[in-house]
Amino acid sequence: MTESTEEAIDQIERLIRQALDIIPNFTSGRGSFSNVPELGYKARHPADWQREFLEVLNPQLLGAFKPDTNDIVTLVELVNFWTLVSPSFQVFPARNGSPKLLPAETLSTILGYALLEMVVRKLVPGGGRGKNSLERLLRHFEKRTSFRELAGNLASLKSAMLYQEGGKTIDLYNRLRIGRNLLLHGNVLRTHEGEGLLLAPLIDLILLHVMRYELQSVQ
Repeated sequence: MTESTEEAIDQIERLIRQALDIIPNFTSGRGSFSNVPELGYKARHPADWQREFLEVLNPQLLGAFKPDTNDIVTLVELVNFWTLVSPSFQVFPARNGSPKLLPAETLSTILGYALLEMVVRKLVPGGGRGKNSLERLLRHFEKRTSFRELAGNLASLKSAMLYQEGGKTIDLYNRLRIGRNLLLHGNVLRTHEGEGLLLAPLIDLILLHVMRYELQSVQ
């Protein structure tokens, strides 16, 4: 293993550790997002983390997603862009040429749910056939995937992200199932839809594990 490969692995492992700190602190409960130190947030700023992730994102280290690697990388870049975009740039030209607001938060949520399910199914034997619920798919992934450390990371996040809703205790997998079901029934199109802020780093975490695995396979 060359020195440059070891450095790349070290950077990816640092990003993985930071993601496991950022995600439960930044998105502790559904609709709860905070990166304000005055409110108790202690982890790295999620936007800074995402920008570094995009710098290390390398399609050549994502062979596990073949033959869809390039499409997945393009979509990952897009969901990250939509969660990083400044309000001053959330515009696109209408048919008459006038600027219209781009609903970046809603788009990142819609794409994020589809992309999360896509990359998870790519990493579980048989693509998780018969697992129509995202929650069931993630639990199946935990048991069956060969990416054991990634499965452990997701299980850890599931336990770390408990909150109360409707008198019930909800964990990360429940939350993702609820959000996906809202999307499927057309209820996700709200003025403010921030779940993309959770989905983007979750997807990024998965890709980091795949890149590390492929780097470690190069001897």
